[in-house]
Amino acid sequence: MSIDPNRILQDINALAAFNATPNNGVTRFTYTPQHKAAQQWLVQRMQQAGLTVQIDPVGVVVGRLSGKDPSLAAVATGSHYDTVGHGGRYDGIAGVVAGLEVARALQEEGFVPQRPVEFIATVAEEGSRFGHSLFSSQAMAGLLQKHDLADYRDSNGITIEAAMAQFGLDPAQFAKAKRAPGSLRCFLELHIEQGPVLDHTGEDVGIVEAIVGMKELTVTITGKANHAGATPMYLRSDALLAACRMALAAEEAAIREQNGTVATVGSLQVEPGGFNIVPGRAVFTLDIRSVSEQSLERVSQTLLERLAQICHAESGLSFTCETKVDVPPVKMDPSLRQLLTEQAAKLGLSARQMPSGAGHDAQMMATFTPTAMIFVPSQDGRSHCPQEYTSPLQLANGTKLLYAAIQQLSGR
Repeated sequence: MSIDPNRILQDINALAAFNATPNNGVTRFTYTPQHKAAQQWLVQRMQQAGLTVQIDPVGVVVGRLSGKDPSLAAVATGSHYDTVGHGGRYDGIAGVVAGLEVARALQEEGFVPQRPVEFIATVAEEGSRFGHSLFSSQAMAGLLQKHDLADYRDSNGITIEAAMAQFGLDPAQFAKAKRAPGSLRCFLELHIEQGPVLDHTGEDVGIVEAIVGMKELTVTITGKANHAGATPMYLRSDALLAACRMALAAEEAAIREQNGTVATVGSLQVEPGGFNIVPGRAVFTLDIRSVSEQSLERVSQTLLERLAQICHAESGLSFTCETKVDVPPVKMDPSLRQLLTEQAAKLGLSARQMPSGAGHDAQMMATFTPTAMIFVPSQDGRSHCPQEYTSPLQLANGTKLLYAAIQQLSGR
């Protein structure tokens, strides 16, 4: 097959140039000028690969290769091309570029599928700008709600709805992004692992068994701001101390639960924020993940009960808790996993069956079509940072597996 590692690397670097922070990683948020430039680049490259290209109502780029029977359900592949702030150039983008390389290889080799093949580039998977992750894949699954467009805002107070309109989309049409039942035969997503396992073991690819469920909570603890020198320790209502106790409780609960369960306090903001002021308000995020839905619910409930205990024990403390994301674990399709395993063996690629500790568009796609994921190694397990790296050869290995699977699934 004519999969070219150099061409893959060129595409990775080309997309990295559409960047709001060129001297500090890659920042490409959804519905920004950088997004628009990347979108136009993708449309052009897909057209050059012989695809018919459309942009759906929420901004997803869909390149389509018509098969001998266009009425058949399409085989689809893709990933996202938005980034976190100051992130890397491979997260999500690797899957988009792999699909683009597969499309070119199919064109060059004259492969005519029996059924259509779609190459999809999604938006707002990260939720970096508006705090709403898996946005466009939820829209395709028909799970996006109208109020989401008005409720979620960026740091400047701009709603998703307003940003879409400014970008040139009609937010009133968002529901039309939902894919018709039976329009896709299956969905395959290639992605960097974002963890150290494949890099440590030296295996070529990972075949994802399941994607973790996630609960993302924003907790606000309110106490009483006061003078740090004049307020005795026993008379304080310190919101920060309560938040710190919750961070420790999250670690303890996840370790006790096992099953690969993790819990993280990743963001903490303190007010008033003076060195000589007892903190009167603390706002923090709580991220809980597990491949076991029972573990996810158990840890979540344990931490909510612990939060109530902490605030009750400390005089003058109160709290609110808002659920931002609540997604159950999702198992990947067994028949697709078997196909990927068999094709990896035929290609001489070592493969590991493994879970995904990160969320992906694939978990939304799996709600309405059979879905599978291919992982390629991440050097040192680094991701969501400028040091994120996967070699051209590793990307090409994953792309070859994707190509072979698409050939099998789309038929000659």
